[in-house]
Amino acid sequence: AGLARNLRESGALPLFERARADGGLYGWQGQPIDVDLEALLASTTIREIDEHLTRRFFGFQTVDEYYRDASSDQRLPHVRVPLLAVSAHDDPLAPGRTLPYETVCSSDHVLLALTRHGGHLGWCDPSRPFERPLWVEEAAASFLEAAIAYAGGEKKGAGDKGAGRELVGLRMGAGAGGAGGG
Repeated sequence: AGLARNLRESGALPLFERARADGGLYGWQGQPIDVDLEALLASTTIREIDEHLTRRFFGFQTVDEYYRDASSDQRLPHVRVPLLAVSAHDDPLAPGRTLPYETVCSSDHVLLALTRHGGHLGWCDPSRPFERPLWVEEAAASFLEAAIAYAGGEKKGAGDKGAGRELVGLRMGAGAGGAGGG
């Protein structure tokens, strides 16, 4: 019901209907795709939306194939530069229990910062709940400063701009100085 309302209110539903009437819908690479608009509008989960639209749009045979290809965990072993990954344990799309901890711990280049709360793509600063969250930006900037300093031979940490943010854990491969506290 929510998806149907969003499609109607955003103006996307008439675009789907017109495209279907004009000879069909086309995917990411121009391939014709078959979208059951009624099934899409009846979707109640992200997986159903991905089945009826997303996987077809991007040319995948199954939702699971789409999810495997879209997941970043398979790319982590190939990272060769400092990478900060920030995630929330309560993320509804990538919950903490599904994160690739072993892969992160075996990497010399990937640092995972995991907070208890934050949802998906958003953290809220309790002191400024209706403004953009500065702590994520400050943590990323501190990480970048430290990475640049390390690459430049200084090998010292950046400031503690993320102070006060409760982290479940910080993990980085043993080759990069050991796993952080959890």
